[in-house]
Amino acid sequence: MEMQNLPSLVKSLSRTSSSRRAYDKLHQGRNDRDFCTQDGDDHNGRRRRKRCIYVSFFCVLAVIVSVTLVTVMEVRARNRHGSSGSDNPQSLTGPAAIAAACNATTYPDLCKQWLSSDPDAKDANPVKLVDLGIKVALNHVDEASALASKLFGSPNISLYAKQAIKDCLELMDLSHDQLNDSMSTLGSVSFTTLKPSLAQVKRSLSGTMGFHLACSEGLLDAYANGSSLSLMIESQDKVSKGVIISLDLADTISTVFGSDLTSWTTKVHLRRLLSIEEMKESNEKESASDLSIDDSGFPEWLSADDRRILQATGSGYDSVVAQDGSGNYKTITEALNNVPSKRSSRYTIYIKKGTYSEYVSVPKGMKLLTLIGDGMGQTVITGSKSFASGVTTYATATVAISAPNFIARKITFQNSAGASGHQAVALRVNSDQAVFDSCGFEGYQDTLYALANRQFYTGCNIYGTVDFIFGNAIAVFQNCNVLGRRPLSNQKNTFTAQGRKVASDPSGYSFQKCTVGAASDLQSSPYSVPSYYGRPWQAYSRTVFMQCSVSQVIDPAGWLPWDASNPFTDTLYYGEYQNTGAGAATSKRVAWKGVHPNMSPSEASTFTVNNFISGASWLPAANVNYAGSL
Repeated sequence: MEMQNLPSLVKSLSRTSSSRRAYDKLHQGRNDRDFCTQDGDDHNGRRRRKRCIYVSFFCVLAVIVSVTLVTVMEVRARNRHGSSGSDNPQSLTGPAAIAAACNATTYPDLCKQWLSSDPDAKDANPVKLVDLGIKVALNHVDEASALASKLFGSPNISLYAKQAIKDCLELMDLSHDQLNDSMSTLGSVSFTTLKPSLAQVKRSLSGTMGFHLACSEGLLDAYANGSSLSLMIESQDKVSKGVIISLDLADTISTVFGSDLTSWTTKVHLRRLLSIEEMKESNEKESASDLSIDDSGFPEWLSADDRRILQATGSGYDSVVAQDGSGNYKTITEALNNVPSKRSSRYTIYIKKGTYSEYVSVPKGMKLLTLIGDGMGQTVITGSKSFASGVTTYATATVAISAPNFIARKITFQNSAGASGHQAVALRVNSDQAVFDSCGFEGYQDTLYALANRQFYTGCNIYGTVDFIFGNAIAVFQNCNVLGRRPLSNQKNTFTAQGRKVASDPSGYSFQKCTVGAASDLQSSPYSVPSYYGRPWQAYSRTVFMQCSVSQVIDPAGWLPWDASNPFTDTLYYGEYQNTGAGAATSKRVAWKGVHPNMSPSEASTFTVNNFISGASWLPAANVNYAGSL
């Protein structure tokens, strides 16, 4: 993210979204009533009546849900577009219902165009509506991939443009998987699992948005350097709009079924319906059952194999990497190449003390992997790729993690390109449910690319200069040292650059009980270096610092706009809560609409481990210490 004027992604000229019909199956008809009332023996009669009660309940519930959904969409559409609207939402069917749904989204016109072309849209129930939106996004992802494959073989593009296209091919492949996962989640949804399922869909769509942003950044850099990639940029614009449509729809449905702690956007105040309240209570009970901990301190659903790995000592490692030949392998890459592809339990690699000069990639299929070193500064993985040397930001990463449920402990991830290398990533992470415990991240600009999905960092040291923690992940940092280094003489330090693009995206960065300060080279800098908590990479950037110790390194203004043409000061969300130290005073903070220098306990609790990343459902399995609340 160089501080230079690059062309923006094609601005959204049309509006997009998904739409749905509101009235489901009110008509159960005469045959059902006859079936319910016809005579029979006592046993069969009771069974028949019981079945009828169930059928009637769900039919009525479907009507309530559908009518309420259209009501919400109408209110949201009026709020968003300033329309008074006089239609009775209960009477909407067919094209009118699609219009009501689309008007509640960011891109109404495109939404109507795209959804109306699908024959299933006119009769879609609320969940199917979200599914149709995702289907639109998936089609655009596949089209973008096909175009990228075609352009990749062209002899008329630069090496940098070819690398950007290669990155996009990988990112669109990841997007395809996440969108398919979202559709699978919706395909198995029930009334009792609706709320957690929609939350998972929103997280997955957020990850897809992160992949789109990463792809677009490389394309725009190549475009700025003279490569003709307008078709690729336009294809990514369609991907973006398709994902935003789906996020808006999932967010709207979440509003109908109760508040979603992963979203800070203002919700429509609905008249409480008993059936919906009962459904909400059922969801909460189910979520609570998923979090049950047994006498050993592990979640009840954790497998015996994973318990064994988590409880293992040094002798329990599956393989050992040692440069002196005392292990199974001499390089990390060699060890990864020999990880069994067919396994259902966690695989643990111990990396002995040493500096490993190699580029490490953990691909998406290598789930449930743990890397354990001998400590920060003892086990070091280092590389030196940089933007200044002609490499895309995405491809500069020394270590890249795409596999879900990844854990790293006691390892330093390093990019040694230096401040003159500009963008130079030490670690890139888009793994869902990723954990980094007692790890170090050393670089300058763009050190830690927390790109997508849920991530948790505890007891880590993170060093950098410009935008050194950036991306679109849903990430919590606890008890970490976040330390600015000395940048180039004409640069300012920005500790974060979070990339949330729309209000319905659940992404953001939360720093809790961390130390925010200056590394030794910054402390002894011969020139002044203004340093800030962060700046907004995208319009709805979201970052909070809570219960942190903040040194005088942070400028009294606190935050920096992205640039003069895109300040994003009204739509971002930047918060502070109960911080201490010389840099924690908020009296001189920038007076932007989106800055919240004194969050309430209720606002701050939204960004805790349990609420922001649903940590209680997966962190116990990682055997890591964390604070679930404030």
